[in-house]
Amino acid sequence: MLIPLSVSYAHAGRLADARDAIARAQSAHDRSGAKIKRAIGAETAGSNELIAGNPTQAEHYLREAYEAFRAMGLRGQLSSAAGMLAEALYAQGRLDQAQQMTQQAQAAAAPDDTDAQARWRAVRAKVLAQAGQFPAARVLLEEATALVAATSWRSSRPR
Repeated sequence: MLIPLSVSYAHAGRLADARDAIARAQSAHDRSGAKIKRAIGAETAGSNELIAGNPTQAEHYLREAYEAFRAMGLRGQLSSAAGMLAEALYAQGRLDQAQQMTQQAQAAAAPDDTDAQARWRAVRAKVLAQAGQFPAARVLLEEATALVAATSWRSSRPR
């Protein structure tokens, strides 16, 4: 319950509460040896830091999640973590690294994984736009928007 609660806190701007909830959840995961839940907690912490506008801290957590999912062979989770990590890298102005991480996300994403498919497209569109490749960026942004439009995932809509 603490991990989803942390997301609610983050969206409400209660960042200290979000961080506390994650820390408590991660402590429980560490004690029990729940590796997948630990990685999900790290991914959520990274997402919360993106919401808070802290891409450097988000990168720290998202790299932890990315590496854990990769080591466990969990491609579904890996693809979403890679997309979020690409967003954190983009927000820091590290465009080449963000582009590379979108490639990792694309390679790992299942065709029907709306979250991962939309995330890598949205970040890559921003990278392409920064490079002046506006037509290609628009195509990817339209694809990402179409993927998410049919869902209720307002927080996943490309920005």
